[in-house]
Amino acid sequence: MNKNIDARVQSLLDWLVSHPIPTTWRSSSVFPSAGERRSRSRGSDGYDFAARVLYEPGDDIRDIDWAATAATGGQEIYIIQNFEPRDSRFFVLVDVGLTMGFGTNRTSKRMLAGELTGSVILSAKETADRVGFVAYTDDSVVDFQPPRGAQVALYPALAAIVEADERAMDGTLANKNADKSVTGFQMALDTVGGYTKSLVFIISDFLNLTEEDKAMLFKLAAYHDVVCINVQDLRERELPNSFGFYTFEDLKTGQRKTIWLNKKNREQFEANFHAHEQELFDLFRRCQCDWEVVSTEEGLAAHAKLMQLFAGHRT
Repeated sequence: MNKNIDARVQSLLDWLVSHPIPTTWRSSSVFPSAGERRSRSRGSDGYDFAARVLYEPGDDIRDIDWAATAATGGQEIYIIQNFEPRDSRFFVLVDVGLTMGFGTNRTSKRMLAGELTGSVILSAKETADRVGFVAYTDDSVVDFQPPRGAQVALYPALAAIVEADERAMDGTLANKNADKSVTGFQMALDTVGGYTKSLVFIISDFLNLTEEDKAMLFKLAAYHDVVCINVQDLRERELPNSFGFYTFEDLKTGQRKTIWLNKKNREQFEANFHAHEQELFDLFRRCQCDWEVVSTEEGLAAHAKLMQLFAGHRT
C-alpha cells in the first residue's frame, strides 16, 4: 500500500481510538450483541438452554435429554431446546464521489465520512457483529467488502476512503460505469439487496439524487433498517458574512463562477440550501429512514448526536 495512504489511515485510526463514541448496544439494551440476540432453535448446535419439552416425531434425536428421559422410566422422552444467536449484519455505504472532497473547516466531507465509518465499525466491534462496506462514486462502486468481523473490516474500509481521497486529489477518481443510466448510489444499494435484514448506514451529502435513486432507497428501506447520515459543510449552508467577490467551483466539472457578495445573495443562497435540505428530509420521512446531519466543523460536538442515533436502533 502507498505509504502516504497508510500514514493517513493510521492517523485516522489514532483519532478514532482517542475519540470513541460510547454506545448502549449491549444487553442493557437497545442493541444487544450477536450472542445476546436470541431466537428459539431445536438444532443440536444451540448455545444456551431454553427449555425441556416432550419429544415429537421429526425432532432431532441428538437433542434427547437422556437423564430426564430415564427419570420417567422411559415412559416419556424429553428433548432440550436451545437458544441460538441470530446473525445481525451492519452495512456501511459511503459516498466518496467528487463533491465529497469539499471542506472549508477542519476536514473535508469525504474524510468526515471516514471518521463516521470508523465510529460505526468500532461500535459493531463492541457488539461482535459483522460489517459489510461499500464505497461508491457518482457512477460506480469502487470498493465492496462482504460482511466480516469488525476488527478485520476496519482498516480496509478506512483505506478505501483514503485511497479515493488521494485519487480525487490527483484527478484519477475516474468513473468506470459505461451505463450512465445507473448511478453509483443505485449500485451501492443493490449490493445490500440480497442480504437478510440488516442495519444499513448510508453516509453521503445526498446531492443530485435522481428519481430512480429515491425509488431504490424507498425499496431498500422497506426491508432493511436504513440510517442516513447527511454530511455537510458550513459553506454549503451559508456564504461568508462579508462583501466583495466570491468564487464557486463545481468539483465535478472544474467550472468556476464568481459573484458579488451582498445581503441579497447570502439570503438567496441560504434559502436555496434549506429548500434542498427540506426536500431531502421529506424523502427520508417517506422512506421511514432515520437520519442525522453532521457537518465538517463539528468534530467531537457531533458525538452526542451520533450516540442518540446509534442507540435508537436494533435488529
